[in-house]
This record gives sequence, C-alpha cells and structure tokens, in this order.
Amino acid sequence: MRVVALVLGILGSVFGLFGALLAEGLGGVGSAMGMAHAHELVGLGFLAFAAAIIGLIGAIFALSAPKAAWIMLLVAAVLVVIAVSALAVPAALLFLIAMVFAILEDRRKRQASSGTNAAP
Repeated sequence: MRVVALVLGILGSVFGLFGALLAEGLGGVGSAMGMAHAHELVGLGFLAFAAAIIGLIGAIFALSAPKAAWIMLLVAAVLVVIAVSALAVPAALLFLIAMVFAILEDRRKRQASSGTNAAP
C-alpha cells in the first residue's frame, strides 16, 4: 500500500504541476492582453505549484510516515482544487486515492504495533 500511495502521489504531483503551469500560462497571456484580474490567475498558479510540491513530499512520506503522508496529501488535494479548480480534478483525485492508501497503511501499522488483528 505504501508503494501505491507513493506512485499515485507522484502522478498527482505531475498533474498538479501541469495544472499550475497551465494556470501560469493563461494568466501570463491574459496579463499581456490587458485582461482584468489576470494577475490573480498567476498567483493561483503559484499556489497550485506549492500544492503539487506538498503532495510530492506527502507521497514520499508514504514510505516512512503514513500519518504525515495522508495529512499532506489531503492538504495538497484541497489546495490544488482551490487554486486551479477544474484544471485540478485529475491531481485532486490522485491525491485523494493516495491519501486513502496512506490511511490504510497507517491503520495497518498501528494495528501491527498494538498486536491485534481485529478490525475496529
């Protein structure tokens, strides 16, 4: 489950970076054409870029710290949707699925450390 969370988190980051670059490009073109509020799209592109980096770090943490991983993946999914909304659907879905796998790994790890095999 750790590797699945890692791979899906990395894919989510790639899609998030693509959405961020697309938002940056659209904002830049809009600014060059003199469109009102185009600079806001550039700022949201930077937020999407930060969300993709947070998601990548969360995906890497899935190998060693699944609890931190799922929290970071959730934050990344929410931020990328806030930043670039429709452009972020693939990234957010991948982050959320990776988060579920990280949660399952976290639960498995806690059950193994407590010595019980019963599901809560």
